[in-house]
Amino acid sequence: MSNLVYYRPDCDSHAPVRLHRNDRGMLVLEMDGVSYERIQIAYGLPRALPQGYIAVQNQLGKQIALIHCLSLLDEASRAEATRELERAALLPVIERIDSIAYEQGDWVWQVQTSCGAETIVMRATSEQLHRLSQRRWILVNYNDHRCELRDLTALDDVSRLQAEDWLERFG
Repeated sequence: MSNLVYYRPDCDSHAPVRLHRNDRGMLVLEMDGVSYERIQIAYGLPRALPQGYIAVQNQLGKQIALIHCLSLLDEASRAEATRELERAALLPVIERIDSIAYEQGDWVWQVQTSCGAETIVMRATSEQLHRLSQRRWILVNYNDHRCELRDLTALDDVSRLQAEDWLERFG
């Protein structure tokens, strides 16, 4: 028997789960009094139902929940889920770098992208940083979301200097 939790409560009630971002900008699932950090969400099957069958995986990629319908979530959780699902379908372009810091064994980039604010967390830069050309990079977040650093010269001076310094050392 699977430990997968399947949420399909009565249509008039909300699922007993909550999605939110922690102080590092990572998506968190609260379910049955337990918090799961660094979760990933994705469309389950059938993909033809864009508001339904949302798979929730822990940081190891193991599915821990399946949400029958986004409308069952509270408004804030539904907004986070929608934002995460939209971001997964796109390749956001980094427009500004707010900070790059080393925290608890991870490189944490706080950036503004074409899809909004993003926190990129990288531990194994050799696996999470992909050089496409002299000025173009793909950064892979802990949850396998990707952001494109399209053109270093197009960034503002502060962002460009941060990126060049970091990429010179680790890229």
